[in-house]
Amino acid sequence: MPSLKLIRGLLLLSLVNGASLSAQTLVAGWDFNAGSAVASHGSGTLTLGTGIDVAAVAFAGTGTSVNAVSGDVAGTAMTFTRTVGNDTGMFTLQIATTGLAGPVLTYAVSNAVVDAASAFSGIDWSYSLDNSSYTAFGSGGAFTTTYTTQTLDFSSLGGTLANQDTVFLRGVLSGDAVAGAAAGVTLFDNIQITASAIPEPGVCAALIAVAALAVAGGRRSGKRHLFATEYNRAATLKSSGACA
Repeated sequence: MPSLKLIRGLLLLSLVNGASLSAQTLVAGWDFNAGSAVASHGSGTLTLGTGIDVAAVAFAGTGTSVNAVSGDVAGTAMTFTRTVGNDTGMFTLQIATTGLAGPVLTYAVSNAVVDAASAFSGIDWSYSLDNSSYTAFGSGGAFTTTYTTQTLDFSSLGGTLANQDTVFLRGVLSGDAVAGAAAGVTLFDNIQITASAIPEPGVCAALIAVAALAVAGGRRSGKRHLFATEYNRAATLKSSGACA
């Protein structure tokens, strides 16, 4: 069994490598400051839902700095104006995760104070690899009248969305409009999708081996708790699809 001094050195190296593996890369981002659905960062496509009862969409709302990419200003936002009879809203984000794993979606969302009771109350997210068959994932939570960041961490799906030519994330707005109420407005801004780079297979294997060695050394020395965190981190990287 290697000495604890050697194990600590290897552990320090693995901590550095583990941090680089878990670093998030911005895949695509939308700040809507150009007044359109075109991505302002990275490469991605935003497609709006269509239909006779779809809420009116515009790119002229008051934006925010909440969840903004560094350097972006609070410009305009994407808005869904909802009335009775025009009370469905949906948009789909398309990205590629080639060489990437564990996508995380974040965005700032708010309901306008005026006629907030008639605005959408939440959004339900699903995912697909073919833009045809979608699997429900979860909700971002209830909307409020101040901008807040909502996060959907798709890394919990393991390798399902890892290293794919196309990944589709669809948001469907929810809530019942109040009969007779005026138009309610929901605003989205600073949508970001990030992911982690997939390392060479040998890198993850080495991390897990060092972490296992550290745990064994910790058990032998009675300092198991000092090394368990790194072992768990390496195991999580592997299960999330970040390790091939």
